[in-house]
Amino acid sequence: MANILLVTMSEQGRALPSILTKAQHNVRTASGLPDATALLTQYSPELLITELQLGPSNGLNLVIRHQISHPAMRSIILSRAYDPVLAADAGACGAVYVTEPVDDDRLLELVSRTLQNINPQRRWPRKKPSSTMVVRMGTHQARVLDVSYGGMRLEANDASELPSRLQIVFADSGVSVEARPIWSQRAPHGSWWYGADVSEIGGAHETEWRRLVDSVPAS
Repeated sequence: MANILLVTMSEQGRALPSILTKAQHNVRTASGLPDATALLTQYSPELLITELQLGPSNGLNLVIRHQISHPAMRSIILSRAYDPVLAADAGACGAVYVTEPVDDDRLLELVSRTLQNINPQRRWPRKKPSSTMVVRMGTHQARVLDVSYGGMRLEANDASELPSRLQIVFADSGVSVEARPIWSQRAPHGSWWYGADVSEIGGAHETEWRRLVDSVPAS
């Protein structure tokens, strides 16, 4: 049994609360992004299930926005059509991306696997540094929010668009890694969050990167 927040605006989504409740889960529902954001200020579900299409916004924005405020929350994104770019972005954020329609048994299987952290799209666990880690990404200075073998999340005050490839240099160690920015999101307090993928590096650079990740003291 788990506490689940379900965010849906579609006709098909109306059946989901009943399916999840019959499986002994505690379900709260939200009808869109503002409603879900308000609920998440006072509620910490173990699992967020959201439709990708939420009127003028989308469910991926909701997942990204609350990764820091709800770091233990797992996420499932339901999309009406497959989009490889959004699927990759969802995977980079640790969310399970699913193309609808999803039958009852498949939905409950996804919920069970996600709650058990058996998520094939998240290949590496994240580490949240116990002390401030400063990096230089291109011409910007940023702070590392969390890091894994496959990438990192960063926070910076500058909202400038980043190039498709950039070097990220860790101030303390001098280690440099080539990264691919995959998303950006305005943080609630006015700064900006960025997601950077480093899973395509190899050879000696990968060894150096993994050594750095292993050395990060986690909180």
